[in-house]
Amino acid sequence: MASPTPPLDAVTGLLAGHAADTTLLRAALKTLLDDPPALAAWLISFDDEERAARCAARSYWHPNGFAKLVLHATPDFRIRLHIWPEGTGRRGEPNPHSHRWDFASSVLGGDGLVNAEYEESTDGAPFHRHRYTGGGIDAVLISDVPTGLTGTKKRTISTHEIYDVTTDVIHTIEPLGTSLVATLLVQGPPKMESTLVYCAPGQQADQPGIPISADDVRKLVRDMLNAPDGPGGQF
Repeated sequence: MASPTPPLDAVTGLLAGHAADTTLLRAALKTLLDDPPALAAWLISFDDEERAARCAARSYWHPNGFAKLVLHATPDFRIRLHIWPEGTGRRGEPNPHSHRWDFASSVLGGDGLVNAEYEESTDGAPFHRHRYTGGGIDAVLISDVPTGLTGTKKRTISTHEIYDVTTDVIHTIEPLGTSLVATLLVQGPPKMESTLVYCAPGQQADQPGIPISADDVRKLVRDMLNAPDGPGGQF
């Protein structure tokens, strides 16, 4: 199956050769979202067995049960799709953490997300800081030092809302409701060698990602596009 190129051409034109800041990343994401037919054709193409296999090779399941799909990867940027399958008792990334790269994201379908932000403080709640090197199934968690964290703000990110996160932000993310939640994000190149992960006393530290199969990728894409409140209804 030939790969649809219009959305990628537009994003590449914006980001290639740039150490993109959030302004450019948001513009690139908006370019994808503003052309629903091209975006739909591109997303549907990942139901192809060969394309799904290539996507699976660079993607993984988060241990908390949601998929992190890397749809496109270059040295300058990546386009990712994060999918929480429908169900109860779902978890996002409840351990406060930062990222090695800036990104812009939007909720494509579902009930949205809750994003909570924190900062280190001497009188904050006790946590143990770790450094997270690598990523996905190759990630390595290195114990650092005890520290305190204080919550600074918490907000709901609604469906279709665009938001961004920079490398200095410490946050958690949780899916709302029980229907499938999908987010599309455009990330810039890595700015840091490691990211930070904070674990509360008695809480399990982040674990490496779990390999994902091509069949999983195909099913997740179909489920996302066919969900009653998902992106398929927009196209």
